[in-house]
Amino acid sequence: MSTIDTNGNDLAALGLAVPKQKLEKAKLGQEAFFELMLTQLNNQDPLKPMENGDFLGQIAQFGTVSGIQDLQNSFSTLSNALTSNQALQASSLIGRTVLIDTADSKGRMTGSLEEGGQIVGAVGIPVSTQQAVINITDSSGQLVRKINLGEQKSGEIAFAWDGTIEEATDGKEAVMAGPGQYKFSATILYEGKQESVGMLIADTVSSVTLGNNGEGMRVNLIDNGSLNFGDIKRIM
Repeated sequence: MSTIDTNGNDLAALGLAVPKQKLEKAKLGQEAFFELMLTQLNNQDPLKPMENGDFLGQIAQFGTVSGIQDLQNSFSTLSNALTSNQALQASSLIGRTVLIDTADSKGRMTGSLEEGGQIVGAVGIPVSTQQAVINITDSSGQLVRKINLGEQKSGEIAFAWDGTIEEATDGKEAVMAGPGQYKFSATILYEGKQESVGMLIADTVSSVTLGNNGEGMRVNLIDNGSLNFGDIKRIM
């Protein structure tokens, strides 16, 4: 009858080799358990010897603990793999434009206007309305432009603002806003009253912070600071 070399030679040939350090660690654990078991047997009360069921129960407990440790190691390996995958996905976001819905205490979204550029976003219309309006204010809170979207059905209405404050007219050029940050908010006319509605605004991802200690990944934006990855509604 052939035998298998448990020192690792035959196991390695079969692709089943286990690192020596891991084998030694497992061996020490078993030796310590059986040493404690023998000590317990040698010092038991002769009038109340350990029953077979108790003996087998302790062996079963040892096997359970060993299995739990292996499971914990497997989860640790899986967690490391997921973290690496998350880091790879996060790196692809840097420099991308995303739509977010994080507003300040007054329900306003912040967008950055560059020279010759535009700010894009969307307005969420919950119900049909006769009038939807986008209000744009500068850094001092001064209203610089109202964009009347007119009558709208429920849904998401995209918009783009190129910085125009006053449209060009005959013999008069358009008045344009300078580069900088601007605040956006939207209202609809509902049952005779102006009601605030939610908005999405575009921003650019500057960096990504991977979560630690169970925290999720955070995305750092140029205009709207740091936010949870779940606050991103669309990647453009």
